[in-house]
Amino acid sequence: MKLSIVLSMFLIGISAGFSQVNEQPEIKKELLAEYQTGTPDDIAQLQTNRMKTALDLSDAQEPNVYFLNKKVAEKIAAIQKNADLTDDKKQEYIKGNLIDRRRAMSSILTPDQLEKFDELDY
Repeated sequence: MKLSIVLSMFLIGISAGFSQVNEQPEIKKELLAEYQTGTPDDIAQLQTNRMKTALDLSDAQEPNVYFLNKKVAEKIAAIQKNADLTDDKKQEYIKGNLIDRRRAMSSILTPDQLEKFDELDY
């Protein structure tokens, strides 16, 4: 239950970073639904598309960002499905994956893009 609440809050935070003020409520619902029901591939594509726009990704960066997003989404999906882990352990592992993703993004993005990425809070 705790994990569901934390993930919902995380996903709402992610959607807030992607939306414009006047479109925020509709986009939040759309993103939240996508993150909750989407496959790791769907989630990675959604994240990459949003990052492409928000960070002005180059054609060379986009496949690397997609690959990283997909790997992280796959790991998080596996963590969420692991019935042997407590909710606290799941949260810990998910957080660790997101920290690792940020670290890996630093080798793909420019310093300016990385700063914007950090502001987007996803």
